[in-house]
Amino acid sequence: MLHGTGGLGKSSVVSRWADRLKHDFLLVPIFGLCDETTLTQALAKALPHEAEGARLALQGAGEFAHRLAAAILACEKPLFFVLDDYEQNQDLPHTGEAFANVRPGVAPVLSALVRAVADDGHARLLITTRYQLPAASVPGLEQLPITPMDEADQQKRLARLTGIYLRAAGQPDDLRHRAITTAGGNHRLLEWLFKVLDQPGLDHSVLIAALEAKEAEFREDVFAAALCAALTPAARDLLAALQVCEEPVPLAAALALHTGPQSPATESAVAAHLATAVAWGLVYVWQIKGQPHWLAAPFLRPILGEPPAEAAPAVLLVLQKHWRDDLGGKTTESRLLELRRLAFAAGDHPLACEYAYRVCSVRLFNSRSREAAALAASTLDAIQPRRDPRLVRDLARALQVLGEGEASAALFAEAAALHGDRDMDDEKAATLFTHSGLLLQQGKVEQAERICRDQLLPFFTDKGEAGLYRRAVTLEKIADILGDRGELDEALRIRREQVLPVFEKLGDERSRAITLGRICDILSARGELDEALRIRREELLPVFEKLGDVRSCAMTLGKIAGILTDRGELDEALRIRREEQLPVFEKLGDVRTRALTQGKIADILSARGELDEALHIHREEVLPVFEKLGDVRSRAVTMGQIADILGDRGELDEALRIRREEMIPVFEKIGEVRDRAVTLGKIADILSARGELDEALRIRREEELPVVEKLGDVRERAVTLGKIADILSAHGQLEEALRIRREEVLPVYEKLGEVRSCALTLAQIADIFRVCGQLDEALFMLREEVLPVFEKLRDVRFRAMALGKIADILRARGQLDEALRMRREEELPVYEKLGDVRSLIAGRVMVAQMLVIRGNKEDVMEIVTHLAWAWREARRMGLPEAGRIEEIATPLGLSLVVLAKEAEKL
Repeated sequence: MLHGTGGLGKSSVVSRWADRLKHDFLLVPIFGLCDETTLTQALAKALPHEAEGARLALQGAGEFAHRLAAAILACEKPLFFVLDDYEQNQDLPHTGEAFANVRPGVAPVLSALVRAVADDGHARLLITTRYQLPAASVPGLEQLPITPMDEADQQKRLARLTGIYLRAAGQPDDLRHRAITTAGGNHRLLEWLFKVLDQPGLDHSVLIAALEAKEAEFREDVFAAALCAALTPAARDLLAALQVCEEPVPLAAALALHTGPQSPATESAVAAHLATAVAWGLVYVWQIKGQPHWLAAPFLRPILGEPPAEAAPAVLLVLQKHWRDDLGGKTTESRLLELRRLAFAAGDHPLACEYAYRVCSVRLFNSRSREAAALAASTLDAIQPRRDPRLVRDLARALQVLGEGEASAALFAEAAALHGDRDMDDEKAATLFTHSGLLLQQGKVEQAERICRDQLLPFFTDKGEAGLYRRAVTLEKIADILGDRGELDEALRIRREQVLPVFEKLGDERSRAITLGRICDILSARGELDEALRIRREELLPVFEKLGDVRSCAMTLGKIAGILTDRGELDEALRIRREEQLPVFEKLGDVRTRALTQGKIADILSARGELDEALHIHREEVLPVFEKLGDVRSRAVTMGQIADILGDRGELDEALRIRREEMIPVFEKIGEVRDRAVTLGKIADILSARGELDEALRIRREEELPVVEKLGDVRERAVTLGKIADILSAHGQLEEALRIRREEVLPVYEKLGEVRSCALTLAQIADIFRVCGQLDEALFMLREEVLPVFEKLRDVRFRAMALGKIADILRARGQLDEALRMRREEELPVYEKLGDVRSLIAGRVMVAQMLVIRGNKEDVMEIVTHLAWAWREARRMGLPEAGRIEEIATPLGLSLVVLAKEAEKL
């Protein structure tokens, strides 16, 4: 028997069970009255023609109970009896009665049916009613209370109702909130109230009145007033006080609510009144960790009146301790929010702020910035004119993610000011630490470093062992600043000599592993990929696996995939991301990190030439997540990845529009000066590709370079100078381009220990030598200084690139056969293995051009094959190279028709 007030979905449960069992059971449905006549008729109707024995047994002589049992036993196919709306067989209870008893005329029928089903062993019986029965009255019948929708089910229901009642979805928040709160998880009442809100042309006051009328109709439908009137005064007082709670509470909390002279004062009396209220459908009950927890139906408030003023402080005191002890010192978000609400009701604003702060912190950690901002803002509004610096700080953090840069900066400043000149304490330190992160984002590096060195480090040092952990975390931030400035050796020293020993002393394996991961980042930047890979595989993964930290395991696997991507091992990197990393975030429900991982997958697909699939992932799977989360920065970064793909496909105008209109304004608004500078650099790349070299050079020199110099980011400065050298080379200013690479770019990478970047810069210097006719110098540099680096790094992609450059020099020196061999046997197979279609297109076109120069008739078919394949793939990917291939093919007598026909043969 499923019992509970009307509208909780009991009949829906019956319907689902009936549908699930329809092939294995004969359904015997009875709605409402269930006496001897209706049960006999329903069973006779359900029996198939061949069930003659069961029919004869049912219609035979003797007592009804015996005939019913015989009929059930005679059925070959088991029976499934469904008694829906059984409350029509029960009398409403009166004062002093604990249950709504079955009417005398039908009680024997129910007892007979329960016994017969139990004796058969195969038949099933499911009953729905609003009112519980005394257990002793029907032995063998299990009675289960039905509870309202939980948060997840309610969200699904709201999504469905919003799709049906479109006008209701557009109503003011206060009206929708009233409907949801009043319904309290009741399916029927929620839909009734949404129907009211869906009416067109009604103003606010009329809708309020309509909602009140519909609520009253529902109360009348479930006999709420009559049932409440039948309660004893003590039970009625208890339910009135219990309405102060919006979460299920234990017996201790209910006991604390005996405020009036008639209220019960003993556990047994309270439990008895609650049991009666549950039996009558006025109170819901849940079993939580084996203990009953109760909640009054919210639609009763107009009948019972407002809870007494003493209720909130009384129950708050009990719940604080009980919920903390219940979960071993931890409390769920819904309970924290309930404690916040009760604290406000009790007039304890500082306590309300404490609980709001704890929820905001969790929401921010879980990337729920919009929800965190709403909670912090509503709490701060409620305590005006007082301001809680922790909530101001969390609101600033949330708005920072949501793209409200100016408001965020102002709130951080307010949080710092709220602490004033008072001595440093933990909260002030937390505010300063978070503020230093914003300052870094805004490019105010020196100010951020001063806060860390001059204020935070001394404070944590003076805190003794208790401050060791926070001191280590602050040193980590200082190491980050030094790393951005290019002082990698010092950043590495701090982590190895000052941070790691602290975590080792504290026995904090997880923090030690995270620091080792950051050391690996530095090693990777310096080209020490093997060591970085070894540490991640042999030292980090085992620690996280031992700790059961599946999320950190997945993040470490992502870093390993990143190293493999850098080394050109795209298939293995893709496998790790798809098979080992993505499922973890899906299981954890971490939608943000899942989206970031999908973006990494799209990057690999893009590198393999699968541009359409990469674009689909960014647009259809990644972008909507960040839009839903309100994470404007991550959305802008994703738009940048989309722009990269569009640029690769030659859609330069759209790529330029995205960067100018959808990225730059976002980074300016949130104060992300570094991201803005990087985006300006990307704009300059597009302008260079369009031949607008002067404007590209101006952006690099006047807008990008000053920012990275102000940030103290020596590496990014070197990258920008390298781009300036590219433009100067295109302008024909080779000497200045050579000077920049030799004197301003190369020394930086050498100092940073970035061997890959050094090798790439040397390859670009070799390009200048080749253009200037200094072929021997260029060849020597590529063979002796560039190629060995990529071989040592096992970077097959860049090794192939270097071999292609060597082949160009050999061709210029007339060594055509060796150049051809190198491209055919050493370069192209690498791109094929990597799935790097774009590089393969360029390589095959180069081979075709070299074969044309050689002029052998036997090479004609190979020339046609290379050009046709490259043209087909370039067209498939939407690349501008297709047009260039057509320009190469036309003088050779290869029309588009010929290319297309040859491509079909491949």
